[in-house]
Amino acid sequence: MEDKRQNGRGESAKTQEKRREDKRCEEKRWEEKRREEEEQDSGAGKKGAVLAFISLLLAAAGLASPLLVTKASLGITGFMTGCISCMFRRKHRAFSYLAILLSLCAIGLSFFSPVLSFYGTSGGESFRGISAESPGSAENAADSLAKDAASPGMPEGQTQPETEAPDLKASVSYAAYTLPKELLFLFVNDSPDAIDIDGSIVFFDESGEMLSIERCYIQSLEPGERSIGTVLLPHDQEYNTVPYDRYEFEFNVNETSESVFRKNYGKEFSVTSNVGVEGTVLVMAENPTGRTFSRVSLACLYYRNGEVVGYSTNTLFDFENTAAFEFYLIRDENGEPLAFDNYEILVLETDEA
Repeated sequence: MEDKRQNGRGESAKTQEKRREDKRCEEKRWEEKRREEEEQDSGAGKKGAVLAFISLLLAAAGLASPLLVTKASLGITGFMTGCISCMFRRKHRAFSYLAILLSLCAIGLSFFSPVLSFYGTSGGESFRGISAESPGSAENAADSLAKDAASPGMPEGQTQPETEAPDLKASVSYAAYTLPKELLFLFVNDSPDAIDIDGSIVFFDESGEMLSIERCYIQSLEPGERSIGTVLLPHDQEYNTVPYDRYEFEFNVNETSESVFRKNYGKEFSVTSNVGVEGTVLVMAENPTGRTFSRVSLACLYYRNGEVVGYSTNTLFDFENTAAFEFYLIRDENGEPLAFDNYEILVLETDEA
């Protein structure tokens, strides 16, 4: 009986020891899990703090921006960043909430400012010249408006004359020449500004049906300079010329933007030329500018009896000092060498290296 009790007590002690061991392991696991959660919360809290600070900066920048589009975009970005920071931070969300609030203010101002500005302006215009003068007096209202229109320092009753924008198109002259395969336009810029020309040509047959539509472009044509634009005459799918009855030419002229302007240094080149023994135009060009040009585009116009009857082009690459070249002989519609009694060389473009 004693051995049995001892065995019983021994089994009970082992069971209790095992339970105590399991409890210690469980507590250890919970402690490790708690530490991991604290470390994660600490890292997430730091990320949330950084995001909250960024959100606050974006919101403040949005409120300070005078541009409505920028104000709205910064406000929306700040709002989204603030919301994300709240997801990372479980505590101390005051900065996140402040950033979200300021972002919403920036967004609201960006949408409501135009409305408030509209009502404020229209109201001011409505009351000007009426509340200050006697009610119902049309003459007083008209006099008030005339005073507003007068420039400061000018005698009463005189207004500043309206200045019309210069008509660039009226300052551009051109001549059109029909060649065997092409239509050539020779443009001259008589305006004081560099211009871009965008032309559209529509060819018609005898019945008034459109045969083809072509476009020609000229960029950065400087004051006093000449340039050419060419388009193909109506042709079929095999590029055989198709007869036409007439064409209509329309073009637009705009001042060249400074961001795309390319100066043409051709007028600074020294160019000598003559017709060689083979009938081609031989050219010697000198570049005294001290610049190297990666590409120089030139054209030679052939005249007969004062009319352009043909043209040919050539391109110089890496033009630094001097270059000798020729414009190759072109042929007419019958395959014979083109007959001409004069020619003109134009430097169309110069691209600096």
